[in-house]
Amino acid sequence: MSKGLRRFLMVFTLLFMVTATAFLCVFLLFKVRTIEVTGDAVYDQATVLQMSGLEIGDNLALLSVGEHEKALEQKLPYAEDVQLIRHFPSSLEIHITGAKEVACISSGSQWFSVSASGKILEERTGPSENAMQVTGLLLTEPVVGGQAKAQDEEHQQAFEDILTTLANLEGTGDFTSLDLTDLYNITMNYQGRILFQLGSTVELDYKVDYGYRLVTQKMESDATGILDLSLAGDVRRAYFTASSSPTDSTGTTSSTSGSDENDSSQDASDGSSASDSGDGDSSNGGDAGDDTSSQEDGSAAEDTSSQADRGGDIPDTIFTG
Repeated sequence: MSKGLRRFLMVFTLLFMVTATAFLCVFLLFKVRTIEVTGDAVYDQATVLQMSGLEIGDNLALLSVGEHEKALEQKLPYAEDVQLIRHFPSSLEIHITGAKEVACISSGSQWFSVSASGKILEERTGPSENAMQVTGLLLTEPVVGGQAKAQDEEHQQAFEDILTTLANLEGTGDFTSLDLTDLYNITMNYQGRILFQLGSTVELDYKVDYGYRLVTQKMESDATGILDLSLAGDVRRAYFTASSSPTDSTGTTSSTSGSDENDSSQDASDGSSASDSGDGDSSNGGDAGDDTSSQEDGSAAEDTSSQADRGGDIPDTIFTG
């Protein structure tokens, strides 16, 4: 046997022994002996282990981590994120991050609770009182444990933009309703007292972010009314119109502006009467100055009435930023 052949056989034998040793270590040494469930206690350990399908004695090294994580997230709706962590040589950790309901979507005759990531947590017969109620979003084959998917791509994108922005601002719990029926007139209700008029989907994330910072940082904590953000993406401005009572989900407000206009109209009527009286005095030999004064009073009253008529269209506050 030549020297080269002997060297080849020695190298081959050594590699075979190393491979066999590694094989034996993987299949005999790295066995799962303990499984621990950590993280948020949204499910008890027995339920998690049962749903996972993992058992003592499974091979730790050859475990398909990704597939088990995905399967557990689907089987455990209130588990937002599942991580399988291997601790060699023989321990497996299942770490669970719990999901929190932030919105309740009306689709067909049912309501679906969803998390900040859009995961469907459960199906309901009615809306949840502790989450933002979403209307105008029709879901496609909604499945508990899966992702909420709208039939229309534009509606889906708008919903995701709003939900992501609110999650980043940690403001998902501050809104009571979201109406996506008309994508050119999207509205949201902040704490049941301020209606966000977002307009179209153009720069939707900016408008939500800008409006939230306004109501939390620059406006009074008990302010009620309508915050017009429809042009904020273009002109970087928002217009706030106060009302005497909170807005409802449709944007209807109860305001005292009508009575103010009536008062102004009455003032204008009084001014006109004064003007007529002045004219009568002038014709009977009164001072021309009195007539001029009466006319000026009438004109002033008319201007006041005109301003009052336009007052409902003028916002109380204009924010720029």
